[in-house]
Amino acid sequence: MASWCEPCREEFGTFQKVSLAEGRTVAFIGIDSGDSSRSAALRFLASFPVSYPSYYDQSGAAGVAIADSDPRR
Repeated sequence: MASWCEPCREEFGTFQKVSLAEGRTVAFIGIDSGDSSRSAALRFLASFPVSYPSYYDQSGAAGVAIADSDPRR
């Protein structure tokens, strides 16, 4: 996700709704690896708050690690 990414911004509302509806049934985590600074992500989250944790990962390593550990692959 990146605060400037239009497809990411479009799907963000769905993530907000589903995370609230599913409660503890589904775990969500936000990872921002597309912004050049954490401040852009914080401004975005101030406008679109979510009930799940969101982290800034400038290197993109966290998203890669999660994708690589997916047992469905």
